[in-house]
Amino acid sequence: MDDSVLIEDTPTPLHEGGDPSEGDVSSGEGVPPAGGVLPGGEVEPEIPRWARWVLAGLLLGTYIVVQLVVIVPVLAYKMASGEIVTEAQVTAFVLSETGLGLALAGAALGAVCTIGLALAWSLLSRQGPGAWIAWRKPLHFKLWLVPLLTVVVMVIVLPLIALAVGEAEVETQMLLFSTGPLQVASTLVVTTVVPFAEEFIFRGAFYNAVLPKAKPGVPAWQRHLAPFLFCSLLFAAIHIPTGFLTAPSIIMILMLSFFLTALRAWTGSVRPSILAHMIWNLFAAVGLILENVLLP
Repeated sequence: MDDSVLIEDTPTPLHEGGDPSEGDVSSGEGVPPAGGVLPGGEVEPEIPRWARWVLAGLLLGTYIVVQLVVIVPVLAYKMASGEIVTEAQVTAFVLSETGLGLALAGAALGAVCTIGLALAWSLLSRQGPGAWIAWRKPLHFKLWLVPLLTVVVMVIVLPLIALAVGEAEVETQMLLFSTGPLQVASTLVVTTVVPFAEEFIFRGAFYNAVLPKAKPGVPAWQRHLAPFLFCSLLFAAIHIPTGFLTAPSIIMILMLSFFLTALRAWTGSVRPSILAHMIWNLFAAVGLILENVLLP
């Protein structure tokens, strides 16, 4: 198929000249492309670009604000009561088991709220989750291949980063897996709700918001280049304040982001990127637990 030809009724992934951003009729999921025709003959309205940006902003804002709402009031109370006075005491509390537990609770609650908002927005609209957050059956790529590909990428990328610039250790992550209760809670949070929430935000809502309309004569890779770079860099930038401050850790989060975004661009779906995100976090969690257990 010539990727310069726009075929409105057959959604195709990046490598075949299109993107099922508006849904996949052939799989029975989602809806046809914006401006397409529903099975009953009714014309499907196009989703305005501003509406996509509104959803993306709401999802990211919900994810961040809910996390802050959990820990900030506790910290404010302790400061008001005189328990915490100096900046060093603030840091000590945030990095204590109690502070880390609150951060995990906030992350879990923020993720759940974000997922709920994304699904509610999508399901209450006529377009459905396929059009808004790319929740649809992936095209030309089997989900069972994702774990294998993810493991291969981890086996190749992480050692190369370590050899080139050093170990990509993140102190905050080490602390999150420093005790038994934190290990269990952290593993559950980072391998379940967090991947869903972050993929809905970055490679779902934001990707669709940045992705331009398909036009005759414009190759698919040109359409996907801007959302690929924007979403990959935004995802990495959001993670830097959480402890990814060294060159190796920044490179690692960038490599993860490029990998996840490539899956979304290639398949037209967030399902592969969600699964890969979960597997990546699971292996990272196991590695951090083993490192904490084996360290003296």
